[in-house]
Amino acid sequence: MQGASSAGVWNREGLSLDIEVLPPPWKTWWAYLSYVVMLTLLGWVIARAWDSHVVKRRATQMALNMIAAEQRADDEMQEQLEIHDDLVKAVYRHSVSTLHLLGEVIDIKGSWLGEEDAREVTDGNIKRVAALALLEDCLYYQNELLLADLNKFTDIIVCRLLEDSPIPQETITTINEVSSHALSFEQASPLAIAMYELLENAIQHAFEGTGPHYIHAILASQPSGQTGSDYRLTIEDNGLGIPANIDPLSSRTPGLAIVAAMVRRLSGEISYTIDKGTFVSITFHCSQS
Repeated sequence: MQGASSAGVWNREGLSLDIEVLPPPWKTWWAYLSYVVMLTLLGWVIARAWDSHVVKRRATQMALNMIAAEQRADDEMQEQLEIHDDLVKAVYRHSVSTLHLLGEVIDIKGSWLGEEDAREVTDGNIKRVAALALLEDCLYYQNELLLADLNKFTDIIVCRLLEDSPIPQETITTINEVSSHALSFEQASPLAIAMYELLENAIQHAFEGTGPHYIHAILASQPSGQTGSDYRLTIEDNGLGIPANIDPLSSRTPGLAIVAAMVRRLSGEISYTIDKGTFVSITFHCSQS
């Protein structure tokens, strides 16, 4: 910087002044460093948010895929169950139709028999076929096994038999304590026939007069050292009992002979006690757990 005196003389050497201008705070090196740190942190937050969004979207899609797969599996299972149910119903209708047809054939052949005893045997066979048809109403599938509910069968068959009782049915009290635990059809069918014969014999022949009369049916499992269970069926009444001249274990009468044959089919044992009525006990082994 140069200047002149009042006389007009200039100072040729002049004067100098050093001035340092500092940058604003937002342009300092530490400001730029903070910018880099903040941008890095922001990028990290955005990356984390994006990764979380992607993971959540993938998890949601996987969940939707699993739900869709489960629904497809349920639909397929339901379809298989419906097919299985239709098959069971078809087999049931076929079995019932076959039994009714067999009963009709027996009835027609019996109508040509003139002897009263022969006709009585025919009628008895028709009723036995009808009893087997009623057992079909008590069958169901479980774990691919055909099972039977003999408690339900007992209720049904007792009601049918009481309709043909020679004495007023209201004078006969029936007690059904047959276990509702299902048995396989292979064992339930011969046992059902034996039960029918014993109940039919009691209702038709055991009682006379006004009573009171009763029939008590029990089917229960018993402890067994073998695999499975031992079962015991007892049918008791307070009727007249079996005549003294008839040995129920060796009798050739149709009803008792059929009971004995069914017990043999079950590989079981049967016993009769006759004292102020009749007490019949059938024991057999059931391999089903």
